[in-house]
Formats: sequence, structure tokens, C-alpha cells
Amino acid sequence: AMSGTFGKVGNAVNLSDLRNSNTLGIIKKDFNSITMENEMKPDAVLGNSVNAITKEEAEKLGYIIPDNYKETSVPKLNFDRIDKILQTAYDNGLGLRGHTLLWHSQTPAWFFGIDYDADEDAVDEDTMDARIDFYVSTVMDHVMQKEKEIAGETGKIVYAWDIVNEYLHRGRAWS
Repeated sequence: AMSGTFGKVGNAVNLSDLRNSNTLGIIKKDFNSITMENEMKPDAVLGNSVNAITKEEAEKLGYIIPDNYKETSVPKLNFDRIDKILQTAYDNGLGLRGHTLLWHSQTPAWFFGIDYDADEDAVDEDTMDARIDFYVSTVMDHVMQKEKEIAGETGKIVYAWDIVNEYLHRGRAWS
């Protein structure tokens, strides 16, 4: 009754919640939407250390390399958890809010460094823009393609995306 009034009524969960049949039962009873706590954030997809692949290898995997991407390699992305989440959400009639494509606090330091090296200086703005374009485009495209594979069309599982989390958050580094 409540979901009809308010549209999506969600709950923040993690992958182990979805694997626990008792927890999943409660979620399905009381909610029609889930938002993952961490599994869709950049560090979950990018990993702790860079696994660089060539642009050619990346294109074979279906990655989207923007025209302004001048580097010779891209990080390999891990979609295993996202794919499991999409399937579980679909199998259980739950909508999924994509959370979140960009968040400085949960993006590995190496993603910002020259040659994807955390110990190097940060890349220039144009390089970072191209990296963000590559990452966001590839993640969204992957999710949409997987959603078509699972549900027949996009929008059947993921109904909304959080693009940037805590954009105006000011850390100690800025004070």
C-alpha cells in the first residue's frame, strides 16, 4: 500500500544481506527498492590496485573509450558483484538505485595519479575528465547491457542513478 503512494520505498543493503534468505525475505516484504551500500562505488569496481589493460583489450571487453582519452591503458573493471546484484534484484522484484558513480572518498588514490600510480602527482584536468568519461560511460553501459540481458530492456531493474556523492563535502585537505 505504501509503495503505491510513494513510488519506490528503499533500503540500503550489502551483498551479504542479499545472500541471506531471511534478510532478503524481510527486504522483499517491506521494500520494493534497494540501494547498495558499497558494491557499486568506484573502489568496488576499480579495486585496490590498478590492473591496467590496453585500450584495444578494453574495447574488446565493450569498454567505452572517449575520443579525448589520450592514455595508452585503462584500468580493468570488475563487474562481478554488480552483475550478481542486478540478477538478485530482478529475481526478487526489487528496483535498484545505482549508487554511486563518483565519490572522492571511495575511489582508489591510484585512479587520480599519473600512469594510474598513487605515488605519482595527480593528472591534469583534461586527463581526469577523460578518465571520468571512460569510467562513467563504461559502468553505465555495462549495467544497461546486463540489464537488457537479464530483464529484456533497460529501466526494468535500475530506475535511478546517483552520479556524484557528497560533491560539496570539504575534507581536511581543503581547510
